[in-house]
Amino acid sequence: MRDRGFKLDAIVTVVDCVNFGGYADTSHTAMMQAKYTDVTLLNKCELVSEDRIDTVLDHVYGLNPDSKVMRCRGKEGVNPDVVFGLDTLLFASLNDVTLADTERLGHADHHDREVDLIQLVTERPLAAMDRATVEQFLLSLSGDQVYRIKGILRLGDGTVVIANFAFGRPDWTVLTRYESPKTLQVVFMGVDLRGFTARIQAFFGVTPDEITFHEAHRHN
Repeated sequence: MRDRGFKLDAIVTVVDCVNFGGYADTSHTAMMQAKYTDVTLLNKCELVSEDRIDTVLDHVYGLNPDSKVMRCRGKEGVNPDVVFGLDTLLFASLNDVTLADTERLGHADHHDREVDLIQLVTERPLAAMDRATVEQFLLSLSGDQVYRIKGILRLGDGTVVIANFAFGRPDWTVLTRYESPKTLQVVFMGVDLRGFTARIQAFFGVTPDEITFHEAHRHN
């Protein structure tokens, strides 16, 4: 297949809580999507009872017990960061990356953020590490709490890569041009992440001033 400049980042499934009758009433394609989805969005939750939502969840978890489930909030939906990730270089030309392109990586000033963020930014040289070591560490974090990991890292051999972990699925992109003086820009997105900060700080060897925790806005 010819490369058209697109790549699979994650699979998202939307479930209509009003009309959903279970996967037995849907097509084989819908069942396969639900089985292998990365995140399931429950739509029209405000129009049904909690008992109805529990029934829908029984169907969702019955087919995919590992699915990450989020409720849409009426016409507000969900924070687009959950679906599309944060401001990353994956939306820029990988062969024409400039400092201006990287300044907003991990920007976390959303008014109504629904997830916690841990952000690392440093210009200091990192200890020599290879991709396998970094990947093993990032995979050890990626689970029920850490939904997304996105960042730019300069590895021990000088290679600059974009790391993109979507619900435990790692993807790496090598940058052929990178002008930013920052050697590390990584954002971790998920829920209840405060306890991960010390572990992340220790692995990457950054100072407390170079790692920031942004807590989600909690809805009552």
